[in-house]
Amino acid sequence: MEDKAFYKQLVDRYVAKSLTNEELEVFAELVKQGKLDNELASAMEREEQLDETFISPTARRLWPRLAAIAAAIALIGLAGWFFYNSNDSSEAAGQNKYAKTDVAPGHNGATLTLTNGRVIKLSNAKTAVAIGANTLNYDDGSAVVVNEAAAGDLGNTEITAATGRAQTYAVTLPDGTKVWLNAATKLTFPTKFSTSGKRMVTLVGEAYFEVYKDKLHPFVVKSQEHNGIPQQEITVLGTHFNISAYSNDEQMKTTLLEGSVKVDVSDIASSNAASGQTGVILKVNQQSVVAKSTKIAVENIDAQEAVDWKNGSFVFEHQKLSDIMKKVERWYDVGITYQNNTLKNQTFTGEISRYDHVSELLKILERTGKVNFEIDGRNIVVSK
Repeated sequence: MEDKAFYKQLVDRYVAKSLTNEELEVFAELVKQGKLDNELASAMEREEQLDETFISPTARRLWPRLAAIAAAIALIGLAGWFFYNSNDSSEAAGQNKYAKTDVAPGHNGATLTLTNGRVIKLSNAKTAVAIGANTLNYDDGSAVVVNEAAAGDLGNTEITAATGRAQTYAVTLPDGTKVWLNAATKLTFPTKFSTSGKRMVTLVGEAYFEVYKDKLHPFVVKSQEHNGIPQQEITVLGTHFNISAYSNDEQMKTTLLEGSVKVDVSDIASSNAASGQTGVILKVNQQSVVAKSTKIAVENIDAQEAVDWKNGSFVFEHQKLSDIMKKVERWYDVGITYQNNTLKNQTFTGEISRYDHVSELLKILERTGKVNFEIDGRNIVVSK
């Protein structure tokens, strides 16, 4: 939906050597036009900072790969692919223990499920879909191909947009609100919002919202009760925010990047009615945390860290390994096994592209000396 995000994804996927033939052609054309200059420069800066970030003397460098871009552009055929697919000298044959077991990153993909149970599979060659009362188009303007029966059902119903593990997609709702869905996420909404009252949607998983401003019709995101965590409601008029509300997490987190939002949980109205408490109002760079309690905790944070996934990165600041590996589990569609549960509490700080293979993230974590990994099929074993 946004060129900047798409450009960053292309560069990240180029660095990870995961571009398809078609994507490489698009990449080449954009490089020729100079449209990827900022993203390429940022990629090199991030890699230059890896040594300090992870306190590692062996952090990999992007320079050899990016220096070959000119050759890849000039010789986009066989020679271009030679540069693109050749290994760095630091990863010579036999030196990469993950060479035969590596897991590719997630990709674009989602489904739309109508109230009557019909399922529409969205193209993984596209990045976003726009949904209207009677229209269904990708972000490039092309129509979503559905059979006549399914298309006719779009009139006035509910839709659930869902990503699986290792999938992500963006959705424009009928009111113009833009939503980016992280992996393993479901968003339910009507094809036509009511002309009176609230614009109500329901979220399970994680999503970033840019809400279309409409003062007469507040936008409300509901996150269902789970694991003893009460139901949460986020009310906004027009703003940018991120909600993480996975059903297997022990907390629900709402992070504000622009504007303001009101956070309520279902137990607050009953337990605090006498005091008049009706939730909390978040300011920019604040995050609310709802756990197994009626109290909403508010923390001051760098909001950009909460939307790392939308920007194509894993970013962690003194984050527990267990939290990092939950993200890995969803994005790479793998299982995680700990040989010692105390390892879950080890903390790490750093940043890496989400479009690298999983081995790149694991190798960087290993360089801290705190932890080791083995990949067994689609299961990652954590040990020391």
